[in-house]
Amino acid sequence: MFAGLEIYRLLIPFFVLLFAFLILIIWPQIQSLQHAKLIGLQVKPGVVISTTTGTIGTVLMVLENSVVVEMYDGSRVQVLKQTIKDVVKKN
Repeated sequence: MFAGLEIYRLLIPFFVLLFAFLILIIWPQIQSLQHAKLIGLQVKPGVVISTTTGTIGTVLMVLENSVVVEMYDGSRVQVLKQTIKDVVKKN
């Protein structure tokens, strides 16, 4: 008589943990991917960017997987697009 009710009592914690997993693990990953796509669309020559290592510079050239960045002292560095953290200043 109460066997069906017992199954539901066992499944409730499972669904609570599944929901917590989705909220705590998967949702931040989705947000991170959306932010990376947005940054990728904003990176163009002349834009000032910062990288995950703290490097700040002006984009000179956008390549397929990387960008060429000019530092304040005139040196040029090629960095991967995945390392771009934020667009500091747009034209």
